[in-house]
Amino acid sequence: MRFYFRDFFEAIDGLPDSIGLGYLRLIGHYWGNNHTKGLENNPEVIRKICRIERDEWQEWQDTILGRFFELDEDGMWQQKRAQLLWAETNANYQSAVNRGKAGAAAKWQNRNRQ
Repeated sequence: MRFYFRDFFEAIDGLPDSIGLGYLRLIGHYWGNNHTKGLENNPEVIRKICRIERDEWQEWQDTILGRFFELDEDGMWQQKRAQLLWAETNANYQSAVNRGKAGAAAKWQNRNRQ
C-alpha cells in the first residue's frame, strides 16, 4: 500500500499519538488482512486492532471510525481511499501479469518456429 505521509499527518493533526498509531494499525489491518472488504462493526474487535485501552477508546472511537471510515449499507466500516488504492494496485498487478504472460507466450512461439 502506498503511504501518503503528508495526508496522514494532516489527518491526525491534533490527535494524541496513540490515536494516530491506532488509526495506522487499523488501516494496515484493513488493507493487509481483509483486502479492503470492510471491518466488522464490532467496536471491541476494532479497539483491539488499534491497541487502544478501553478508557481511551470510549473517548476516541467516534473520531477514529467517524472521521476516517464510513459505515456501509452492509454494516461494514469502509475506508474509501484505501479501497481506491486497492483497486488501482490490483489493476496494475493484473496488467503486469498479462504483459508477462503475453511476453512469455511470444517467446515460446518464436522458439517453436526455429
